Amino acid sequence: MLALSACSVPNGVSQGSSPESFQIAERESIHKADAVDSQAVEKVNDIILPPEIVTKALQKSAGSCMVSRGHSLRDWYYMPRPESVRDIVVPVPLSVEAARDTGYISLRSIRTGEREKEYAFSEAEARDYYGYENGNSCQAEAWDKVFGDKDLSALYFQTGKYMLPYVNAAITSDDAVAIDGEWSVCMKDKGYDYSSPSKAIVSVVNKSEAYEVAVADATCREQVRFEERTEEILDAYMTTFLNDNQALLERVAQAKKNAEANAPKILDGAAS
Repeated sequence: MLALSACSVPNGVSQGSSPESFQIAERESIHKADAVDSQAVEKVNDIILPPEIVTKALQKSAGSCMVSRGHSLRDWYYMPRPESVRDIVVPVPLSVEAARDTGYISLRSIRTGEREKEYAFSEAEARDYYGYENGNSCQAEAWDKVFGDKDLSALYFQTGKYMLPYVNAAITSDDAVAIDGEWSVCMKDKGYDYSSPSKAIVSVVNKSEAYEVAVADATCREQVRFEERTEEILDAYMTTFLNDNQALLERVAQAKKNAEANAPKILDGAAS
């Protein structure tokens, strides 16, 4: 298993000017909880993921900013957001049914980075939206408007960098290595020599055998209970994350609460 990196902060979004100081844990010092909360991943996701109304408010605010700078209003704007715990772990889930239907094509998820490419900006639009030249970006302005505070918007956006060491600790743990090992043995029985699903996926990209490998991969994942056990490991380490970062998560929850309160006003046009 591998972990994707946490999102970078958009130009113009505060990157730590807040007097609050939260430390990023060292992966080597992180251990799974002795008393595991089986809903830990769900609890973390509930804190860090914005509801749809907040996303819509962010997009509307970004659109208003772009129009104020002389650009046409788009129906949809790419808006980076914190990712769920499972979203930053690869490989993404793959069922036997999905593999039989489309092979690895089913793994081409609509991640925000991929969707962004569908809405290519002109050079002038990109300059104002991302703030490439002066950091004065409509993207950052939207975040600050919806969250109502520069430091809170930055903290909310950067939650992933505090969570990532715990995810990395989970997926490099002995328990995770054991799952990959059992999966690899299963794959060898089917005639394939890969150390992990991630290695298999990368090895067969755009190759004729990709479909057969995908089906074997999914079958072996099901046999070793890959997804269920991965979720159990993540729950163990997210329990530690919750225990270690109570003050941080209280502030992140406050940021989300602010955004949820501001979003309806923005969507109704009541917010200036």
